[in-house]
Amino acid sequence: MINLPKLHQNKVYIILFFSIIAFIFTLLIFRHFDNWGIQDWDQHLFYHAVPRATLLEYHQFPLWNPYYCGGTVLLANPQSRFLSPSFLLILLFGVVRGIKIEIWLHLVIGMLGVYWLALHYKLDESAAVISSFVFMLSSMYALNLTSGMTWFLPVAYLPWVFLFYLKAFYNLRYSLVSGLFLVLMFFGGGAYPLSITILFLILYSLLSICSKKHGAVKVGKLLCIILIYTLCLGAIKFFPSIEFLRQHPRRISDYSGFSLGSLGQSLFSRDQTLAAIDKLPGEKRGFIKGVSYAMDENGMYIGIIPFSLFLIGIGLHYKRRMLLALCFVVFLWISFGNRIPLGPWKLLHSLPIYNSMRVAQRFRIVFMLCLSIFVGFGFQTVKNYVSQIIANKVLAQLFTLTTILVILVDLVVVNFPVWKDAFPIPPLKTIKSAEFYQVWEFPSYDKNGVVTPSSKRMYSSWGSLYPTFLRNIGSIGGVESVNVPRNAVPVGSDHYKGEVYLHGTEGEAHIGKWSPNKIVIGVNALGEGYVVLNQNYYSGWRIGGNKKHHVESIDGLLAVKVSPHEKKVELHYLPTSFIIGLIVTSATLLLSIILLLKARIKIPRGI
Repeated sequence: MINLPKLHQNKVYIILFFSIIAFIFTLLIFRHFDNWGIQDWDQHLFYHAVPRATLLEYHQFPLWNPYYCGGTVLLANPQSRFLSPSFLLILLFGVVRGIKIEIWLHLVIGMLGVYWLALHYKLDESAAVISSFVFMLSSMYALNLTSGMTWFLPVAYLPWVFLFYLKAFYNLRYSLVSGLFLVLMFFGGGAYPLSITILFLILYSLLSICSKKHGAVKVGKLLCIILIYTLCLGAIKFFPSIEFLRQHPRRISDYSGFSLGSLGQSLFSRDQTLAAIDKLPGEKRGFIKGVSYAMDENGMYIGIIPFSLFLIGIGLHYKRRMLLALCFVVFLWISFGNRIPLGPWKLLHSLPIYNSMRVAQRFRIVFMLCLSIFVGFGFQTVKNYVSQIIANKVLAQLFTLTTILVILVDLVVVNFPVWKDAFPIPPLKTIKSAEFYQVWEFPSYDKNGVVTPSSKRMYSSWGSLYPTFLRNIGSIGGVESVNVPRNAVPVGSDHYKGEVYLHGTEGEAHIGKWSPNKIVIGVNALGEGYVVLNQNYYSGWRIGGNKKHHVESIDGLLAVKVSPHEKKVELHYLPTSFIIGLIVTSATLLLSIILLLKARIKIPRGI
């Protein structure tokens, strides 16, 4: 047997333990390994498939996505995920299998993060395990992934960000580690978790100053290092995304938030399936009753026992852990959204970035993290009391083990029906077109095939982007949450002139070589005019080897001046924001490596 130091041995055991628990918890998604998912899964499988093909088939860095909306950005889309280290699983195992393994992996990462965060708060191992279960095995994770919202995966990094933020108060170098996990959030498509987590850090910092736990200079310095380092290390994606969102701002004014009724249903109802939301009156305004959005935006089942432990924990430990308790209260308050009088949601929703958010309940990720830590405090309090009144240590340990098992089994049993709904659709048969072209949109689909407008859509796809991509066809009408231009003309339209054509002159034009980021066009123009590519105009498009002309916009499409002397036009997408971001990220990464080698930061004993 390999002799490992006890600390390292414990690490291996706890990682193995959580890996097994995560596999049991997600077992049903592997039952039919190749099945597709419902609702948003069509869009998010598509989000993974395009960069995978761009990298593996075309050997290009995924900057442009020609397959929907008439052509739009890929890297700059805040929901793009190919920069995440876990995207390697997509490259190795394929889109559907890779993303299912990612669901399992992020569950393990999240449980480990809460576990070590709980240890940082001086909880013992058993209490830390319960805290990790409550946060990651609540129905919140399963519901969001069942409906296909892969932006929820980076929520697994939230406890890690907060853990190293807390450690940075005692060793400033850990602020860089906290920033690293924020970057991983954004690289994983987690624009929502990133914005919410940054708000959490800002609130905790302000509370630290107000409570005089830490000085304003120290707190300000720590927070600035985290935010600046995050921006610089993630500049390769931040800069293009900021440019994209400035050009196409997203303003949301939806009515959202928990009511007391939907909060109780979300925490305690054992029916957490997507259909469970039908038990509550939808969209009824008010603080007492009603529900906004579907179950995936509300559910977070923990059960009566963990909630009782939470009440004990916060009731007995709130003075000692006042900052954590206040963060719980504030984020719960935010999560009531428009439904609570004098709530902070309206003010928060008027701020840049936060004004693009549409669901107040998504802020529950922070109060659920705080709640899970207080559950750990409550369990440790009860456990200590039991050990005092029960002299037999075996019985006391049996109480601990039984409580953990009861909570775990309850969470697994409640979430099994949720996961059962996630991937019911056998892969659709598709035939790949030899040449790329664009249509408006194909019908949605479910396990029985194409969905008609009158069909029930809860367990169907909410689009057809993924199978359309597999056919090598673009979907101009494809789903996109940002109001991007859709100027391309679909096949079958009276205005369709081809995927490439001449404007202002006679002659011929054809696509000589096609790829997502680079297109070579053969031209035989009889006079001076333009060659037009049937994709949306964006400023990042350039002309290869031709300094006389630049890419222009004609009817919102890509156009380049041509004359009878020019026989070839080469277009490629390379925005300046990406170039600058790449330079900043590379410099930051190089500096980080130098500092790491110089300082030789050691992993703290608590981890």
